[in-house]
Amino acid sequence: MLNKLDLIPEEDREERVANFLQAYNNGMPMAASCFKISAINGTGCRQLIYALQDALEEMGRTKQDTNLANSRGLIDEDNDAGYATRDA
Repeated sequence: MLNKLDLIPEEDREERVANFLQAYNNGMPMAASCFKISAINGTGCRQLIYALQDALEEMGRTKQDTNLANSRGLIDEDNDAGYATRDA
C-alpha cells in the first residue's frame, strides 16, 4: 500500500509510483496488488477496504474449513502443517 499520494503532484504521480514499484521489486512484476491511497481525501481507500474485507472473509472460510476437518478427524494432530490425511 502506498499512502500520501496526494503529496505528489498529479502530473508526476503515475510515473513516480511506477518508478518506485519497479525499483522496489527489482524490476520484477508485482506479485500482489498494490493499493495507491490518500487517506486524507479518501482516494483509493474504498478499494483497499473491500480487498481487506474479501481477504478476511476468505480467511474465515479457511478457518471454518479447518475446524470442520479437525472435528471430523481429518487433520493429523501430529502434523504441524495441518494437512488432511487420507486414512481418516
